[in-house]
Amino acid sequence: MTNKRTRPTALIFDVEGTLIDCVPQTLACWHRTLGEFGYAFTEAQLQAYSGLDGRDMLDRLLPDAPSQQEKTKILQDQGKRYRAECIGTVAAFESVHPLFDTLRSQGYRLALATPCQKDELDCYDRLLHVRQFCDVVVCGSDVKKGKPHPDLFRFVLKKLSLHQHSAAVAIGDTPFDAMAARASGMGAIGVLTGGYAAQDLEHAGCAMVLAQIADLPTRLCDVKTSDFMKH
Repeated sequence: MTNKRTRPTALIFDVEGTLIDCVPQTLACWHRTLGEFGYAFTEAQLQAYSGLDGRDMLDRLLPDAPSQQEKTKILQDQGKRYRAECIGTVAAFESVHPLFDTLRSQGYRLALATPCQKDELDCYDRLLHVRQFCDVVVCGSDVKKGKPHPDLFRFVLKKLSLHQHSAAVAIGDTPFDAMAARASGMGAIGVLTGGYAAQDLEHAGCAMVLAQIADLPTRLCDVKTSDFMKH
């Protein structure tokens, strides 16, 4: 039996690609936006950067870009295009609302840690209806850097007043979620809905990989916080 005294007490969720099915739209948006600036990348090439902080992504993709100002303009145009053309086409993954209801009833503290902006999260939660279950919600506008930097998760942990970081587990769909979680002293769970292979998520620090987010409650029954920190 699981020792409930040592199970995780807080679960911190990524949103895009984890709770919301939006990775194809996001990659297509990046593909079109970069193309308008004269940079030709396929969506398959861009997949390897999915979930990475936007400026970090451009620094890796465009090391010889003429200026940081151009990168800022690319980021701004991508955000505008995503809102105008893509966000209205996304959907929630199956059973997310009842999942949060179940986890809350089981005594877990719940939080969202997403690099998306508040207006985007508002759109997503109209599909998810999960913010009502969360103790803390942190968006990209609350911190300077996205994942794999630990800023988002550290801010969540601070707002939760959770001093023992190993009592929290982050759930996300990219290796960058796992890297940020481990840099924050937390365990990590991966989900295969972001387009990454299980071995990529495990290599980044995920102690467990799920096919879909709805599988989380049954898998959590068999683990303790120490299981995550062994990885």
